[in-house]
Amino acid sequence: MALSKNGIFVDINSIGTYTTTLSSVSDILLFDTVGLNALFVQIAGGATGFSYIVQGTMDGTNWTDIYNVRKSDQLANAPLNQNDIYYLNCSPFIQIQMTVSSIASGTSTVVFTSTNTSAFLMGQETTTLTTAAAVTNAALTNVGASVTSVSLLVANSSRKAAYFFNDSPQALYLKFGTTASNTSYTLQIPAFTLYEMPLPVYTGAIDGIWISAVGTVRITELT
Repeated sequence: MALSKNGIFVDINSIGTYTTTLSSVSDILLFDTVGLNALFVQIAGGATGFSYIVQGTMDGTNWTDIYNVRKSDQLANAPLNQNDIYYLNCSPFIQIQMTVSSIASGTSTVVFTSTNTSAFLMGQETTTLTTAAAVTNAALTNVGASVTSVSLLVANSSRKAAYFFNDSPQALYLKFGTTASNTSYTLQIPAFTLYEMPLPVYTGAIDGIWISAVGTVRITELT
């Protein structure tokens, strides 16, 4: 995997980890993530008032916020605005970029580690995910945003994977089960964000609901 800070590329696969600094809103990091499952990003140092944005692209042109988990509190899709370790899901993106959206003062030291495995350490527990076999069937559907619970996928024992792109300016409250609400849901998918179901894949019914009926969720189910 190649990594670039403001146009200078480094082969992170050869060195295992890469350390750099961020101190200006002009700083941009670009990762070539083909063949990688995940990146670990550790943010440290004395920067204050900072916020970083991580996005991925599947075509090299269109970018969307990517799924992350923050180590300290296991928060999914956490804002990158505090010193911590973050797990970033690289699949199915070909590139990931990290940009500085704001920084008041100081410098952050950022350490990146890449992995080709599906095992990752968060907190004090190690979770090992089973690698899925190759599949050849993909069913694509679009479901319009709704302020009442709507079915996104019916139960399917043959499901191997599923992807949900929330093509809406409103968060999608997604529930592993039926009858989703803003108080009964499994996770929130932020606006214009892709969510990939983790392994082992849940094969039951999946419902969803939005705060306002604007946009669409674009679903790909692999069997």
